[in-house]
This record gives sequence, structure tokens and C-alpha cells, in this order.
Amino acid sequence: MRLSKHIDENKDAALAAWTLIQKHCKPFLKDWMPIVKSRRYIPYLYRGMDTLMEVGTRKTRKDRRPSQSSTDFHNAIDDLMFKKFKIRGRSSTVFVTADIDEAYGYGQEYLIFPIGKYNLLYSPEIQDLTVVAHTKYGYTHDTSLALSKRIKKAGISLKDVDGIEKLTNTMHQDNEKAIKKIIKTYKKNDLKGAIDSQNEIMLECDSYVYLRGNWQDELDKLIKESL
Repeated sequence: MRLSKHIDENKDAALAAWTLIQKHCKPFLKDWMPIVKSRRYIPYLYRGMDTLMEVGTRKTRKDRRPSQSSTDFHNAIDDLMFKKFKIRGRSSTVFVTADIDEAYGYGQEYLIFPIGKYNLLYSPEIQDLTVVAHTKYGYTHDTSLALSKRIKKAGISLKDVDGIEKLTNTMHQDNEKAIKKIIKTYKKNDLKGAIDSQNEIMLECDSYVYLRGNWQDELDKLIKESL
């Protein structure tokens, strides 16, 4: 009896989500459903979050602050993304991925569907920007520590103000070059490419529908019935 009740609740959650998605996520469905029809499986967008209800809607934060990267890096990337794409990718988007395992690393996995008009940014080369910025592109997050190491390596005296200033300027210039290289790899509004990349996706939307990952199989059935 408990198992039967649990299954019914699953169906109710999936049905509630699908009803919300069909009503409020039409721009996304227009782009996503042709991709769904071309696959043997349904390629969802996932997000790892603190546990919420099984299904619901949530507003997108527009003032996101960095949790793992430096504020300088966060702001510099944000400004250049806005300059090139008119999207503040680091501060005003929802981070999602088509890789459920990657989402699971950040919390309970949820299926995400943007409500109304949406945009997205992703890089086919970058799975996690904070990590790759340093390991692949040479961006220095901790400039104070890096400067101390460069001073020691160059054998410069702490009294050599000009020498330290030159090293500081060089490091900032290297960081600017790294950020510009990073930005060049990003693409806008290529949903299929973003899904296929399995990388981090920055989803710009005012709000979104979420469904707890446990109900994915039931949602699969409802979507397949609508095809």
C-alpha cells in the first residue's frame, strides 16, 4: 500500500511539473522538443541544489556572488560576458548541466525548465570555469600568494618597489589575457550544443520550474506520450 501511494505521488509530481512546463516554458519547449524527438533518451538540464519540494517554481537570483572563485575573476568574467553577449553569466543566471552526475556533486539533483524568455551561455571547452580558468588558461585567483611566489622566484627585495610593481602589472596583464581567451570559447543560445557538451551552462531566465530528479522516469512517460 505504501509503495502504491509512493508511485501515485511520483505521478502527481511529474504531472504537476509537466502542466507547469507546458503552460509557462513555451520558448524553451520550442527549442528543446525537436532535440528530444531526435534522441533515444530525453536530455534534461539538471541543477544540484539544497532540497526543495518535489516540484515548484523559483525566481533566479540576480546578485549571485562567487563561492569558489575570487571576486575579481567573477566580476571580470561577468563584465566581459555582458559586453559580448549582453548576459551577466556569473551573477544573474542559473547554473545547470546536462550531466546529472555533475549536478549531483552540488546537492540534490533537480530537472530545470526556464519560464518564459530565456538565453544561455556555454563553452564546448569548459566543464567548470573556476577550475579550468587556472589549470588550462593560467588565470591566477589568489594574486597575493602568487605575487609573493613570483617575488621570491625573481629574487626581488621587498624594498624594490619598482620591481614589485612590474611583477604585479605583468600578473594582471596575464590574467586579462586569460579571461579574453576564456570568453572567446563561449557560445550563446545553442541549446543542442550546450546539451551535447555536458558542460556547465549559464541559463538566463527570470524564474524556472524545478522537478526533483526522483520523478524523472514519470516525466519521461508524460513527455513521450505527448510526442
